[in-house]
Amino acid sequence: MTISKSVAYFFMAIAVIGWGFSTIFIENGLIYSSPIWFLAWRFLIATILLAGPILYYKKLQVKRLIKSKWVLAISVSESFGLMFQYFGQNLGASPAISALISLSFLIIVPFLSMKILNEKIYPFHIIAIGFGFIGVLAIQTDFDFSNFNPLNESQFAVTLLVFSAISYAFYVVLTSKYSTQVNTDVDIISLFFTVLVEITAISFVFGFIFEPNTIVPQSEGWIWILALSLISTIFAFFGYFKALSVISANEASVLLLLQVLIPLLFELIVKQISYSFTKWLGIALVITAMVVVVFGSSKLHIKEVESDRVSLSH
Repeated sequence: MTISKSVAYFFMAIAVIGWGFSTIFIENGLIYSSPIWFLAWRFLIATILLAGPILYYKKLQVKRLIKSKWVLAISVSESFGLMFQYFGQNLGASPAISALISLSFLIIVPFLSMKILNEKIYPFHIIAIGFGFIGVLAIQTDFDFSNFNPLNESQFAVTLLVFSAISYAFYVVLTSKYSTQVNTDVDIISLFFTVLVEITAISFVFGFIFEPNTIVPQSEGWIWILALSLISTIFAFFGYFKALSVISANEASVLLLLQVLIPLLFELIVKQISYSFTKWLGIALVITAMVVVVFGSSKLHIKEVESDRVSLSH
């Protein structure tokens, strides 16, 4: 059944709110759990809750996808993105900074797409990466380069978030490559669930190897794991996929930028955190970079559609 555009915006709001609160849930949960096991339990619970209905309807598709090296590459890139983000927050990066820098994968995607998807780079991409680079430096150093050390604990948190953004960019580009060139008939829900299963497996392997003494979180941590599993994983992805049945991907990209506002407002109003002028400048530059990429790509898409229409009219 087709939904109206207003209902589609409602579902997109669910996705934005769910992902917007994720870094807040992560910050609170990491008090009671190690980063890798927090990730592992989050995805295991989400996998268990979704396994029944998805395997009932899409068992054969999932079995085929689980054997694909492409899908494994997608899962590995997403797993590293999540782990880098969790460790970044564990080292002290705030929810707002975590959300902002990890979301800056939007700036990196075009440069990976140039190599992996054979797509063109446009001037607005160069402008965006410049703004993003200066913005991250401002957040990381306050432009005090005399103390610049990306391996220093407080600065290393931002370094890890940058690696998180790069990993997420690989996830997006590899997913696009797989679904548009390698397996054009892939069922998105089956792909999502397969990636969920593989992230769970990867997290457990890393947990047993690197954090064997912190497998079970403290009892207070389970509420935050459940919140991430339900609100920021199942509900958010359901809302996103449901909205995409009506809203274009370009429009969705614009709306997804709003998720940064949730942890930012939480810090300003609830936690009453204050940032220096330089950090605010950095935040503004990174947001500007993402807006430039999203709107530039949107205009490019409109031009391509209009060009196709002109070609068909001849």
